[in-house]
Amino acid sequence: QKTKKYYELKEEYKRASLSLSKFLIQDYRLKFETLEQERRRLEIAGAEYEANIAKLEANLQHEKAQNLEKEKALFAVQKKLNDLLAGVGDKENERNLLQSQIKYSGEKAETARQALKEAEEQIRHLSLSLEKLNAEKESESALLEQKRTELAALEENLEQIRNQHASYKTVLAEEQKLYSEKERQIFELEKKLAVNRSGNESLQRDLFQSEQDVEAKRKELEQLTHSLQLLEKQKEDAEAELQNLLTRFEEEKLQIEALEKEIEKLRTELTAEVRLLDAKHNEYELTRSMVENMEGFPEAIKFLKKNPRWVKEAPLLSDIIYCAEEYRVALENYLEPFLSHYVVDTTEDAFAAINLLSEAGKGKANFFILKDFEKFNPSQPLILPGAIAATSLIEIEPKYKKLAVYLLDKVFIVDENASFDASSLDELAGKAVLISKNGRFVRQEYSISGGSVGLFEGKKIGRAKNLEKLKNEIEQLEQVTRALHQRLSERQQLCNNLKASPLPGKIEQKRKELSELGNKLAAKQASIQSLVRFLETADAKSKNISARLQELCNEVEEINQRLDILRGEQQQLKKQLEQADKNLVEITNQLSEASSRFNHKNIEFHQQLNRVNSLTQEISFKTSQIESLTIQSQRNYAVIEECEKQMAEATLKLRDLERSLLQGYADKGTLETEIAEAEKDFYQSRAAIGDLEQQLKEVSRQREQNQSLFASNTEQINELKISLTGLKERLSLEFGIDINEILNAEPDTNTTRHEAEEEVARIKKRLENFGEINPMAIEAYEEIKARYDFIVSQKKDLEAAKNSLMDTIQEIEHTAKERFTEAFAKIRENFIKVFRTLFSEEDQCDLYLVNPDDPLESRIEIVAKPKGKRPTVIDQLSGGEKTLTATALLFSLYLLKPAPFCIFDEVDAPLDDANIAKFNKIIREFSKDSQFIIVTHNKNTMAAVEAIYGVTMPETGVSKVVPVNFSSLN
Repeated sequence: QKTKKYYELKEEYKRASLSLSKFLIQDYRLKFETLEQERRRLEIAGAEYEANIAKLEANLQHEKAQNLEKEKALFAVQKKLNDLLAGVGDKENERNLLQSQIKYSGEKAETARQALKEAEEQIRHLSLSLEKLNAEKESESALLEQKRTELAALEENLEQIRNQHASYKTVLAEEQKLYSEKERQIFELEKKLAVNRSGNESLQRDLFQSEQDVEAKRKELEQLTHSLQLLEKQKEDAEAELQNLLTRFEEEKLQIEALEKEIEKLRTELTAEVRLLDAKHNEYELTRSMVENMEGFPEAIKFLKKNPRWVKEAPLLSDIIYCAEEYRVALENYLEPFLSHYVVDTTEDAFAAINLLSEAGKGKANFFILKDFEKFNPSQPLILPGAIAATSLIEIEPKYKKLAVYLLDKVFIVDENASFDASSLDELAGKAVLISKNGRFVRQEYSISGGSVGLFEGKKIGRAKNLEKLKNEIEQLEQVTRALHQRLSERQQLCNNLKASPLPGKIEQKRKELSELGNKLAAKQASIQSLVRFLETADAKSKNISARLQELCNEVEEINQRLDILRGEQQQLKKQLEQADKNLVEITNQLSEASSRFNHKNIEFHQQLNRVNSLTQEISFKTSQIESLTIQSQRNYAVIEECEKQMAEATLKLRDLERSLLQGYADKGTLETEIAEAEKDFYQSRAAIGDLEQQLKEVSRQREQNQSLFASNTEQINELKISLTGLKERLSLEFGIDINEILNAEPDTNTTRHEAEEEVARIKKRLENFGEINPMAIEAYEEIKARYDFIVSQKKDLEAAKNSLMDTIQEIEHTAKERFTEAFAKIRENFIKVFRTLFSEEDQCDLYLVNPDDPLESRIEIVAKPKGKRPTVIDQLSGGEKTLTATALLFSLYLLKPAPFCIFDEVDAPLDDANIAKFNKIIREFSKDSQFIIVTHNKNTMAAVEAIYGVTMPETGVSKVVPVNFSSLN
């Protein structure tokens, strides 16, 4: 509804804007014609100014030509003087340059003499130093040759030992390769044997567990069958209760629909009343504003109304007359000349107002004097068929009755739709004044006036009285609105109470219960089917396990026989490997000693070589310094000779310049006299040119002023064109109308431009205050409604799935909680046992759940208090105690479900010798059931193991594994 109203208002705005556009186009056309006339006048004046300027410019050119000749003569004399001065200046500059050159050459020669003296002293010192360095170099070179001979002998001995070391190393590598291969074969068989033993034990446990599970599942199947029968009975009862609730809910829906229809009707009535009340409020505020601001009245009337020096209670004629709304336009058009008249009691009051207006210069005002109407006697009333006397339509106070009769005497209202023709009106006009009911014409005895009726006509008369009536109407409308609000609130409350009925919740709850029962039934049925399938497969599984156990026993017997053979071969290879390793160690020691002697002698040789090279470089450096200083001294001798020669030549030139300068100073005075006479003639000619230029400047100023007016005229024409273009674009963009369609259209004669502007502004303001609308409201509503229905359906499906999932989660959590609690109890028992084995029986330790009510989410606290310590947190234990505590926890987990392999990576690193013994003891105890692989650097741990694999690096970047089986040595 709001969107539809908005588009209707847009159409009204378009119509009003087109009407206003016609007025604007008419104004643009009139302004354009006026500006074109002014443009032609300015063009004629501009042509006259151009002719005067051309004449003055010709005279000015003639005078400038004569002045140019005088200027040339002046420039010729000035040129001679300037040339003379330039020559004198050049000679003065040359003199100064020669003086500077003489001074610079002297200073340069002195600097060269000083540098020459310093270079000779440096050459003497460098020669002495060079002799000492040559002697030292000879002695150091002899020592270098001696060290080179010794180094060659040591290098030859080292190479022989290296060859022997490589041979022994190759033999050892071959022995190690054979030993490693045997060891790998034994390891593979032992690993396979351990796997088979572990598999045998696992299959026995699985067989025992399978038999227990079958017995438990049979009992569980009997319980599930009984529970299924109970759930089916509960589901039948819940479906009957749900049907009763649905019947009651349908009855309440019918009541809600009836109430919603009544509420919608009340809302429509309330909306209409509220709109009418808003309209009355707006009309009241507009009328009150017009009364307070006296809109439509002359300035003089407003001045008197606000002036405290005049009687404030004097009313205007428009304020004391009131009539029905349908006759206001007609009476206002007739009484228009008198509506702004003040009504005063006496003539003195009128003159007081006139004096105030005269003093303030605020114009004129008119007055009706009540005292003068006491002598007025109205004429006998007339009766005209089909016409209504104006005096019978007005409401006025008794004291103003004669004034109203005087103004409306023989004035009648006629309906223009009645059967009056022109001749009838002419006949009645001789007897009375006739006014059409809608105010279109006024017919008097000798005249008739009329035309279109403006939007704001009929708003002046009876404003004060109209305010009172509007106030009463507003109060009545407010009472009606409040009553409708009350009824609407009561019906809405009743409807809300019905909508808040607990029945939907009960229905939903019952459906939820029914869904839960269905899910439970489905779960029970699925569980029964699962148990049946489990029992069927359990028997087959037991048979397979028994067959697999027999196969593993046979395979273990065969592996033990192969292991005995391989261990005998490994012992023989171990003896050969030890002898080869002993030989390699001896040759390695010899290689290390020879290499050390060679390295020491090599360092001494290179140190001596560096000393000889350093002396050679220093000798070369000092020799090059001597050569450089010798060359520099030769250059200084040449500089001294050149400077002395330049000083002699410059002295001769300086004497010749002095003589030439004295002659130039004498010629300068003669030329200055000639220049003074030429300048006098030149400046007289310049004065005549200045007068002509002043006249030309004045005429040019007048021409520029004319051009400025012409440019302003052009700018106004352009502004009109821009305004017309803007109007064209606005009509095109806002309404999609081509301006050519209304370019030659005449404006509506029934309205004025001011009225059209007011109407456009009023409608535009309503559009601006209309608020946001959604043109796609209906389509959006349908789309959202369909989406809502879909979401509601999906929500129900999700809730049903959620309930089913929650049941499954609860069942899983229950099973997990039972198994976790059972496993945690076993781990706790194992932890206490292993911890006291590693420490002592008096030590305290424990595992407990922080939140026993929720074991699956609860944190697990570890209590470890060795004898003599009371730590509050486990971080207060030493590194070894932490390691033993962690080991106890790992073995407590291991005992719950033993594994065939356990690997420890440097677990014993923080332990001392006493704790290492405890650690090795518990490892040996648990190694009966599992195989332990320990990465360690501790000697006690290495001594306690059955087999050890050492990783060595005989060469840089090459690792090697050396296995040792201690069990074969026992």
